[in-house]
Amino acid sequence: MTTARNFACHVMRLLAWLLTGAALTTYAFAQRLYVADSGEDKVAIVDVSATPAVIGNIPLAAGSAPRSLALSADETMLAVGNFSGSLSLVDLTRSPAVPFATVVPGSGNLFGVAFSPDGKKVYAAWSNKLSVIAINGGTASVTSTITISTTWNAVAVAVSPDGTRAYVVTGDSAPGDSVEVVDVSGATPAGIGTYSLAGGDSEKIAVSPDGTHLYVSSQDTDAVSIIDLGSATPLSHANVAGPPKGVAISADGHKVYAADNGASAIDVSGATPAVTDIAIAGAGEPFGVALSHDGATLYVTDLVKNTLTTIATATNSVSGSITFGNTLADAVFAASTPTGVALSTAPATVPAGAYSVLTVTLTNPTATSATITSLHITLDPAIDAYGLVDNSCGGTFATVSHNVVGITAGTLPAGGSCALHIQTTANVPGTYTHKVLAGDSQTSAGNNATDASASFTAVTPIAPTVAAAFSPATIAPGATSTLTLTLGNANSTDLELISLADTLPSGLVIATTPNAATTCPGAAVNATAGSGSFTVAKAAPLLPVATIPAGGSCTASVAVTAAAAGSYVDAVPAGAVQAYVISLSLPGIVAGNVVDNSTTATSATLVVNATQLAPAAPAPALGRLALLLLAALIAVAAVGAREARSAQRRGR
Repeated sequence: MTTARNFACHVMRLLAWLLTGAALTTYAFAQRLYVADSGEDKVAIVDVSATPAVIGNIPLAAGSAPRSLALSADETMLAVGNFSGSLSLVDLTRSPAVPFATVVPGSGNLFGVAFSPDGKKVYAAWSNKLSVIAINGGTASVTSTITISTTWNAVAVAVSPDGTRAYVVTGDSAPGDSVEVVDVSGATPAGIGTYSLAGGDSEKIAVSPDGTHLYVSSQDTDAVSIIDLGSATPLSHANVAGPPKGVAISADGHKVYAADNGASAIDVSGATPAVTDIAIAGAGEPFGVALSHDGATLYVTDLVKNTLTTIATATNSVSGSITFGNTLADAVFAASTPTGVALSTAPATVPAGAYSVLTVTLTNPTATSATITSLHITLDPAIDAYGLVDNSCGGTFATVSHNVVGITAGTLPAGGSCALHIQTTANVPGTYTHKVLAGDSQTSAGNNATDASASFTAVTPIAPTVAAAFSPATIAPGATSTLTLTLGNANSTDLELISLADTLPSGLVIATTPNAATTCPGAAVNATAGSGSFTVAKAAPLLPVATIPAGGSCTASVAVTAAAAGSYVDAVPAGAVQAYVISLSLPGIVAGNVVDNSTTATSATLVVNATQLAPAAPAPALGRLALLLLAALIAVAAVGAREARSAQRRGR
C-alpha cells in the first residue's frame, strides 16, 4: 500500500473524531479549603466539591499554633503563619503536602502573611515588624525586615494587586490602630504613609481586586473600616452585628464578607455600604472566612465551636456545617489541587493493526496561566507505530527515548486545559498501556503527584464476508437480472476495500446497460457490457480510500444476461475481497496496515429458462392520421348500414 492514498482519509477521520468527541470534553476541578487547625498544629485539607469532608492534613511542628494562611496566585503554595513565630511554606503540588521550608523571621509572635502576586515573595507581619521572605528553588530566606511601629504589633498584612505596596495593620490590643503603607517595589522596603483607624483590636485586612480600597476588621467598633486610597477623606465604616475578624472580597470587588457574631455580607458597590447580617445558630467565635472563586459559597470557621459553616451567598443562608477536633483559625479557598494529568484512549478496543488515539489532557485550575517545562509520555513499548495527531499545549513534540515522547515549553491556560492526541498502532493482539508517571508533567503551576494511565486492547481482525444474490433468480434468454454482492464488516473500525473481483460463469455476461452501482463509501463498480467479469475498487485516484463500514455492510451490483437457457452459478472464492485494517501513524505517515481478506466462499445461481414467458408486448400506439382514417371508416360503415336498413324498409 502507498502512504499517500491513505493520508487524507485518516486525517479527516481523526479530525471528525476530535470534533465530535475529545474536543468537547470538559473537566471538573476539585475544590479545596485549607483550614488552620491551631489546636492540633496542622492545616486541614477539606474537599468542598460536594458536601465538605476532611480528606487530609498538613502536619506542622509541635507548638506551631497556625493562625493565618495565604495562598499564592497560582494556588500551588500555601504560606502558614504560626503564632509561635515561624512561617511554614507548603508545596501543594506534592502528595502528601508537607512544608518544604520553615522560616523564623525573628523573636516574637507571627500574626499575618501574604504572597506577592508573582508568588516569589511572602510578607510576614510579626511583633512590630514586617519581613520579606524570598522563595527560590524550594528554599526560603528572609531578605529584609522593616520596623512598622515602635509601639504596636503588626497584626495583618495585604499586598496591592501590582505588588508594589504592602499594607500592614498595627495595633492589636489598644485604640489608635493604623494601616501602614510600605513600598516593597525596591530591594529595601520603605514606609511611605499611614492611615489611622477609629478603633482598636484590628484583626485582618484585605485589598480590593482593583487596588483602590482597603477593608480592615475593627473589633472595638464592631465595624469593617473602609479606606478609599484615592480619597482626601479615606475612612468610612460598615457597621456589623459583632466584632469582625476575618474578611474576604468577591472577585468583582462588589461584596465584602466578614466573620462577626455570625457573618455579614457588605455590598460596597454603591456610595453607601449595605450590610446584611447572616445568622449562624450556635456560633461561638466565628474567626476565618473564605469565598469560593465563583462567589457562590462562603466558608466560616469558628474558633470556639471548632466548626466550618457553609453559607450560600445567593440567599445569605447557612447550607451546612461540619465539626473539627480542635481550635480553628484562618481559612483559604483553592480551586483545586495542583495541575492534573488525565489519559484516555478511543477506541478502547480495535482490530490489531488499527489505530487507537491516546488523549493526554493537562488541567490548570489556578487563576493564572502556567508554563509546561516538560511533559513525558511513556507509550507501551510493544506498540508498532505512533504519531502526533494534534497538540493544543504548544511547545515542541519530540521523541525522548525509545518509547517516551513529550513536549517542552508549552502553555497551560488559566482555569483551563490543553491536550495532545497521539495515534498508536499495535499489529499483534493484546492489551497496551500508556502512562504519564508521577513527576513527568512539570509545570510552573506544579507537577503531577501520581501516575496516570490508559489502555487499549487490540483484537484479532475479523475477516470481511461476501454474499451473492440474483434478482430475479429466473429469467428468459436475453433478459436481465441484477447480481448483488453484499460485503460485511464485523470489526469495530472500517476496513479499507482494496479490490473485489468477480468472474462470471461462461455464458453469463454484463448486460448491454450494466446499471453498475455500489453503496461502499469511496468505491466504484467497473463493468463493461458483454464482459464476463467485473471489479469493485476505489472510485478515483485522488479519493482517500474505499471502505466497508465498521459493524455494517455495503453492496455492489451489476446487471447481467445470458442468451442460452441453463443454470449459471456465480462462485465467489475465498480471498476475492482484498481488504486492510485501516492504520496510519502521523507525522511520519507510516502505513501499518494488516491484510484482512475474505476467508469464505459464496455462490448464487441464475436460471435462464427457455419456457419463461417474456412480458406481453404492448399494442403499438396509433398515430393521429391513423386515428382519423379509422374514424372515417367507422363513419362510412355507419352510413352504409343506415342506407341498407332504409332500402330494406322500402322493399316491403
